[in-house]
Amino acid sequence: MALIAIWIFAGPNEANQIGGIIATIVAIFSALLWALNNSLSFRAGNPGPAQLDLAARELREALTVQWGEEAKLRGLRQVAPATVRWTTFPSLTRIESVPEGPWNSDYEREIHGLHTSAPGHRLVVVGPPASGKSVFALLLTLALLGRQSSTQPVPVMLSLSSWNPQTEEFESWVERRLSDTYPFLNNSTVYGLNPARQLWKTQRITLILDGLDEIAEAGRAMAVHKLRQAFPPDTAFVITCRSREYDELRDSGLRFAKSTEVVLRPLATDDVIAYLYEATDPPGHHTSANQPSSRTWVRKLLTGKKNREPRRDRLTKALKSDEWGPVFQALSGPGNTPLKQIMSVPLYASLVRIKYGAGDAPPATLLEDVRDRDTGHIKVFLIEDLIARFGGPGQLADGAGHGPDTGRRLLEFLAIHLTRLRRPAFEWWRVHEFLSPRTWAVLAGLCTGLIYPLTIELPEGLKRGTAVGVTFGIMIGLTRGTLSGRRLGLVSGSVAVVSVFAGGAGIVGPYEAGFVAAELGAALGVVISFMAAMQHSARRLWQAALLAGAGAAVATGIHDALEGGATAGLVRASTTTIGIAIGVAVPALICRWQHVGRPPPQPALLNVSRARRERRLLPYLVVGAASGLVVGMGPALIGALRYWFSQGIERAINYGSVVGLSYGLTLGLAVGLTGGYVRWISQPPADSIAATPQSTLRASRAVAITYLLVPPLGAAGMMLALRHLMVEVFRLGDSMSDLSANLSPFNGAAVGLCIGAALACCFSQWPSLQLVRISLWLSRNSPLRLMRCLERARRHEILRQDGAVYQFRHEEIQQTLVKPQDSDAPPAR
Repeated sequence: MALIAIWIFAGPNEANQIGGIIATIVAIFSALLWALNNSLSFRAGNPGPAQLDLAARELREALTVQWGEEAKLRGLRQVAPATVRWTTFPSLTRIESVPEGPWNSDYEREIHGLHTSAPGHRLVVVGPPASGKSVFALLLTLALLGRQSSTQPVPVMLSLSSWNPQTEEFESWVERRLSDTYPFLNNSTVYGLNPARQLWKTQRITLILDGLDEIAEAGRAMAVHKLRQAFPPDTAFVITCRSREYDELRDSGLRFAKSTEVVLRPLATDDVIAYLYEATDPPGHHTSANQPSSRTWVRKLLTGKKNREPRRDRLTKALKSDEWGPVFQALSGPGNTPLKQIMSVPLYASLVRIKYGAGDAPPATLLEDVRDRDTGHIKVFLIEDLIARFGGPGQLADGAGHGPDTGRRLLEFLAIHLTRLRRPAFEWWRVHEFLSPRTWAVLAGLCTGLIYPLTIELPEGLKRGTAVGVTFGIMIGLTRGTLSGRRLGLVSGSVAVVSVFAGGAGIVGPYEAGFVAAELGAALGVVISFMAAMQHSARRLWQAALLAGAGAAVATGIHDALEGGATAGLVRASTTTIGIAIGVAVPALICRWQHVGRPPPQPALLNVSRARRERRLLPYLVVGAASGLVVGMGPALIGALRYWFSQGIERAINYGSVVGLSYGLTLGLAVGLTGGYVRWISQPPADSIAATPQSTLRASRAVAITYLLVPPLGAAGMMLALRHLMVEVFRLGDSMSDLSANLSPFNGAAVGLCIGAALACCFSQWPSLQLVRISLWLSRNSPLRLMRCLERARRHEILRQDGAVYQFRHEEIQQTLVKPQDSDAPPAR
């Protein structure tokens, strides 16, 4: 009807032109809606029983591989663990018999029998520090995974150290941990929505929770309340806790109903002798199902009543052997010596076996090494030896650090900071907290100094806003918004003044560089000063952005007033205020919208092959291109506004159309499509594997490199094509020669690199890790290959891996690294 009216009153030519425009708009929106409808309209429903059964089977496979590798790393598959005795409350009158079968050790079989016999399979395992609670939980997990049928609940072992009951519900924490550690469960196409939550609600998993004592003391009572609500009397569970902490909870009336308390006892002398004597056996001697290990033989020799002659002969061989004989005799002697006390703790028994049973030191020298030492000094001596092995000759000889003691300094640095931050685990994606805010303030100023020379040839509307806005976005991503305050703003602004002047003096001259340095330094200083307020509300964000623009406008207004008079200075100050404000506000709004300022979550794994099969790329590319086009048009309009005041409306329209459209398309198709591609490949992995620090790091690195490489390359190519169209095809080079000169591949690559760096820092944690590890390496606190060094510490059993994080194997190792060794201790022989 509208076209008919136009045809009647305006004529057929105008009606045809308007009709063509409307048809084009309708076609574009139809294509966009078609793309979105064909790929983004899919919504998975709640998982059905078949999907949950499949998720449980895949989870069982992932757990079997994960904890099997961990058991091998801890030596629980190559060496039978020391048998820890226990007492149960209430006492179990009957222990279910467990088939002999090919068990890895008698201890694992006994743990399985205890769990089978406990009413409701509800166990609370308590014991003193380093008494073997985590090994108990690990062996029980492996026993249940290997012995249960596929229809029984899947045993899932989780560390409670990452749960804060004061801020998070237990069910939400379980869902988050399962989704983070086993990311394949996030595949809604295969398993439906929230399969982790449904696995828990339908009792398809049994939780084995390690470390109730690792929850902060202030939230421990609340944790027990929430756990009791989460585990009704008919729900199976296993929880480990230190004796002292659990006694305090029990005295307060906080205990788990209808549960069996398993109190781990110190190692008995015969079990210690069996565990140490097995170190002299040939490899594989203890792993045969038909051939009992020497540990089993020694236990029978010391406690059995049959086969008296073989027992006596074997006992004589054990107690008077050239290797372990003197040590065994000292352990069998009278009195409760410090050596006996130490060897009754599984952690230190294993350290003794590592040091003296692996051939590095003769076992007989143990008695000399511990002579005149009390229990505290013996503990420190054994832990120090473990750390020395980690940083010994040849361990760090791969160019990773300054010397063999660099690994020790890294462990000390890690232990001190985890203690200061009250965080039990090292999450590499939060490594930005390891640098002081002052260090980040200095880096912010240097970042501005590096960006300004890179963007010196950009059009007037993009120069200043890009430098400040990109720096602001980068620093939010690197520090997660923690860089804020007037002192830090003063530091970052001062460093920016120096770095910008040093970078621009040789390009535009000292006079111009001085004004630019003052402009960018003032803007950055104001932004850093009010960064926390900017993340609090949108109103404060715009207020701080305008204040930053006003601070920068002082320098630019004075400069143009000196060159062209008061009117020119006023126009330049006004446009600078608006330009800087928008350049700061746009990245601030994006960061606030995407919650960049919050603590970063665990990086998601990538799966390009599966994304190619199950998702279409087109809708992500369309949305990304539209977003980039909107962002790119803003700075060009500010430049057009300045030309309107100074050279007229026609010049402003030419500038806005050429520069705005060119840079808008460039940013839209380069940066927007890159973000769409990253979103497209960020799908759950197809393989049923557990997340590790290495896998999450590789995924984050791939995302960061994509942002750093694709935008500058795509922007350079797009700018080259647009320049060719405007100069060669449309012949605009003569009328707008100065504007067409701005459409260079170098300018496109420069702005693409700046925006890509901001995106990489905001949506990937890999850049912050690189800066932190370089800083630690320069300060001689870490090898250059930080993550490889941490993985080596895990192989030396100093650290342990819990999903994608590292933890110290025992708190006593961490405390030894935090506190310096007592100088009064006798020197090691």
